[in-house]
Amino acid sequence: ARTHFNQIFLKNLKMTSPAILERCIFCKIATGADPSATIMFQNERICIFKDIRPAADHHLLAVPKHHVASVRALTTADRPLLEEMRAELENVMRDQCQIDPVTMAVFGFHVPPFVTVKHLHMHGIAPTGNM
Repeated sequence: ARTHFNQIFLKNLKMTSPAILERCIFCKIATGADPSATIMFQNERICIFKDIRPAADHHLLAVPKHHVASVRALTTADRPLLEEMRAELENVMRDQCQIDPVTMAVFGFHVPPFVTVKHLHMHGIAPTGNM
C-alpha cells in the first residue's frame, strides 16, 4: 500500500506545473518559498502551518505538498493522504499545542465554491469553545 501511495504522490507531484506553484500560496508555503508562514510540521508529503486568520486559539492547516485543487479532486486512492493529514494534525495539536484533539478540536474541509485558496487544506481548530 505504501508503494502505491508513493507512486500516486510522485505522479501528482510531476503534475504540479511551475505556473501553479508560482501563483498558489499554499504551494509556496509547502515548498518553503513563503518565509512568513509558521510551519508546525512537514515531511515529504504534507505541510502543517498556522492559519493567518485563526478561528480559535489554535487553527492549523494541513496541505499536501503536491497541488490538489480541492476535495472534489480527490479519489479513493487519496485516502492514505487524508489519513496522514488528520493524524499529523492530531499529533501537532497534542504535542505542540497541548490540546486533546479527540475532545477539544474539530477537523474538516471547505467544499467548493466555499474556498478561499484553491489548494486542498484540512483545518484543525481548537479549542472548539473559543470559536
